[in-house]
Amino acid sequence: MAATPTNTTTGISDPEVTRRRRAVYSALQPLLDNETLAAALWIWERGYAEGGRFQLSDYVHEICSAEELKFLERDIHRRLVQHMGMPSDKLAPDPLPLMRASPSSGKGRDTASQPLVRQGSGHRDHRVQWYTQLFVRSDG
Repeated sequence: MAATPTNTTTGISDPEVTRRRRAVYSALQPLLDNETLAAALWIWERGYAEGGRFQLSDYVHEICSAEELKFLERDIHRRLVQHMGMPSDKLAPDPLPLMRASPSSGKGRDTASQPLVRQGSGHRDHRVQWYTQLFVRSDG
């Protein structure tokens, strides 16, 4: 009995791997800018897509290594767990075409250790700013 071929680098995948990718996209899309989102999806695709549920924490820790995303770590983990349990008809479409069109599509797993958001750039996506305004108290 032959197994369904799964090659996450080329995007040939079984239905469960595709469903998980859709869940990750659905969970992260409201929180991250397009460039950061594409990089996070490629990190998922190349290092975590075929892993078990226990790898979610490692994935979240890896993508939240940038200082600008550390405050989102809990919420991202919660959203990923929530979306992983959702039925397929409630998830966004497969983001693979968007991922392939992104500037980070040619980067390998070795870039995963680099922060997703360029530190010191002074740029924060409007969704991160919005989230900060809603959920992070100001001491001022």
